[in-house]
Amino acid sequence: APREKEEGLLPILDDNDQEIEVPYFCINNVDELEKVQEQANSLGISFFAVDASAEYSNMINDRIVAARFAGVSYSPELDTHALLINILHQKADLLQAKYISTGHYAKLSSATGLQKMKLLTSNDLENDQSGLLAKVDKKFFARLKLPLADMRKTEVKKVVSTLSIETLAPKKPWFSIMSDPKFTLFIQQRLAPSLLRPGQVVEYMADTYICDHEGIHQFFCGEVDLKKKLINSLENDFVIADIRYKGGVVIIMRKEHFKCDSLVLSSLAIDKDIDISLTINCYATKVDCGHKIKGRLTVKNNEFAQFDFSTTQNEVFTKGESIVLLSHNREGAKVLGHGEIIDYGIDDNGKLTSLPIRDEDLGEERETKTFTFAF
Repeated sequence: APREKEEGLLPILDDNDQEIEVPYFCINNVDELEKVQEQANSLGISFFAVDASAEYSNMINDRIVAARFAGVSYSPELDTHALLINILHQKADLLQAKYISTGHYAKLSSATGLQKMKLLTSNDLENDQSGLLAKVDKKFFARLKLPLADMRKTEVKKVVSTLSIETLAPKKPWFSIMSDPKFTLFIQQRLAPSLLRPGQVVEYMADTYICDHEGIHQFFCGEVDLKKKLINSLENDFVIADIRYKGGVVIIMRKEHFKCDSLVLSSLAIDKDIDISLTINCYATKVDCGHKIKGRLTVKNNEFAQFDFSTTQNEVFTKGESIVLLSHNREGAKVLGHGEIIDYGIDDNGKLTSLPIRDEDLGEERETKTFTFAF
């Protein structure tokens, strides 16, 4: 639940100097607690509500604002669900409860004992949520029960219908939240005016100027449907490919020009039972996407790794985005770990470049990036 008033928020004024009401954006807050309590009462379940807004703001909102300010991405889903399970664990201790149960579509396996429980994908791959639990502290797994592990969402809906349980409207996915025009105001409230850097929008492949903008905080990498923010004549297949904070430059490109051979990951957390001295054959997936891509993971020191796709991908990846690693792409796949993208792109003579090579770049010295890992 959001706090009524966060400290230090800047008022946002309209053209008539009237303060604009800015909504509070959060992934897992419940706006209709009374309805939840009514359902709990009808099922004979005790109901408690927890205000974790301070923890959420410190752990997640600050990172959301920092990422938007820097022109990179942040996937708050992993931290949000880790916080959720941690709070449930604390409350279970206070209530002397033996188990914690959630409605995640995911599995836990205890084939080798409670101390070796593994997180697996559920039977419903289309709605699988195992990736959301990838950052949960493993010590909580022995206490966690996932009753929907072997069920599909269609089956759950039938049970709900039989019990005549009223359901709330599903929350918007994070990608949709970031596209909300008022989310820009949410960010603006939390940034000093001097940090709102204006600049230009340019189209990369043609190297052409599109328009001016009033601040890079209005945009995020991977953003689509840009007509409303930019110009109506812009075609629908343009995507924000990069944001350069220093110059306030927003780079757009057609989706067909996105190519990626490799991801460079930081903050890597990998299953301790895996031999990281060897190349690991596995699958990579985004937190909010069911598409699983085959490749090889090479683990470096200092929580760095490189994931090389088996085939070149025509997909949009962004710096700061979370990636979940799976053992295979079927039901019951082990969640091997997770990391954050710090760079991506195609191999250009042994160097990684995140933007495609243009015709005019051939034969010329081009800006490339080389990452050196500490051993």
